[in-house]
Amino acid sequence: FGGENYLEDAKMLYKYIVGSLLKSDGRVEEPPLTYTQGTFGEACRQLYHITQEREYMRKAELVINYTMTSDRCLQNWILRDEGTNMDGSIFKAVFVPYALDDDTSDFVKKRIKTFLLDNAEALWKNMDRRKYPAMYCNYYWGSMFPSNEIASMGAQASGSSLMEGVARMMVTPEK
Repeated sequence: FGGENYLEDAKMLYKYIVGSLLKSDGRVEEPPLTYTQGTFGEACRQLYHITQEREYMRKAELVINYTMTSDRCLQNWILRDEGTNMDGSIFKAVFVPYALDDDTSDFVKKRIKTFLLDNAEALWKNMDRRKYPAMYCNYYWGSMFPSNEIASMGAQASGSSLMEGVARMMVTPEK
């Protein structure tokens, strides 16, 4: 908002999380959830863009990388099911857009692209398009949504976030 006190508060919160919560592997909380991994990664990215201090982007990359590589966040290398309630099922909708940033290192950018494409491919393969417009994203993108269940809007938001993120990534020219 342009006020210096906001930046100082953000830096204070960042230092607290790094000093008290963040593990050396990039895990922010226990259990690791895509919502928290994504929001802290985004906070780091925002601090980087405001200050141009590379340490913030390195922390964002660490946190995002943990989410993409930890078997605690994944099932068969696809983001795992984080619950069937509205709250847990929308967590991936937070992570996906926060994982994308043009200023990440080329190595991390390529990993993120591959990771999100793999997730999108799994989701696409597991959507019954014959049921359009009643085709739903499952809580875990690596399996088909059961036809006898009621769909969660959180899971649909997560699937939409993934597909939108991949579409934006595919039309954004690489540097």
